[in-house]
Amino acid sequence: MKNREKNEGFFGLENQMDLFENESAKFTKMDKNFQDEKREKSGQNGGVLKLSDKEIIDLSSNLTSVGIDEVGYGCWAGPVFVCALQFLRPPEPIFRDSKSISAKKRQELYEKIKEISRWKIGIGMIEEINEFGLGYAYKSAILRAVEPFLGQGTFFMDGRKPSFLDCYALVKGDQKIQAISAASIVAKVERDALMDQLNLEFPMYKWDSNKGYGTADHIKAIREHGLCRWHRKSYNLDKYL
Repeated sequence: MKNREKNEGFFGLENQMDLFENESAKFTKMDKNFQDEKREKSGQNGGVLKLSDKEIIDLSSNLTSVGIDEVGYGCWAGPVFVCALQFLRPPEPIFRDSKSISAKKRQELYEKIKEISRWKIGIGMIEEINEFGLGYAYKSAILRAVEPFLGQGTFFMDGRKPSFLDCYALVKGDQKIQAISAASIVAKVERDALMDQLNLEFPMYKWDSNKGYGTADHIKAIREHGLCRWHRKSYNLDKYL
């Protein structure tokens, strides 16, 4: 797998629910078989082990670890991005949560991450968000991101553990686990680049600076120019018109 893999089209909205359920079931079965095999070898039964935060952090130092993080979940416009990332060699302990560093520093770290890792970006498309809801789009993005890593590593995720993926979840994991921190940086840089591109077509919304979040200048632009196809219709943004 190349260091950087984009999801290419995946599936359109027609018959999407059926296709997604099949895709979800396939990934769940593959991951369950892999986790069952691991537990059989280690003599453990039933789900991932319940570990302390320190034990999870220690376990994540293995190169088979795959960090997962999202960007854009709370935005008013644009898709949600999820990155799954695995280091190819041990990283220097320099990566931090993408939100805690400047854009310039993120770009510098992004270039370093490219040299020592492989990743996949999963995208929850705006059409999915508007048609089926953010939760569906977010789940879609996670499944797309982790697909190349099923059976190849242990998943570590920032925040709460999703019901459909066997993984270790850690609150503020993007500040504590290097693979999650790196995934956070990659997802942020990649999504910001997309919002910069969309800003060329819709400069009135100032997405080059607010990245689609509900800032004062974004609200002002919605009042003046209305909504466009990249806005999340389920967010009740009509109240700002």
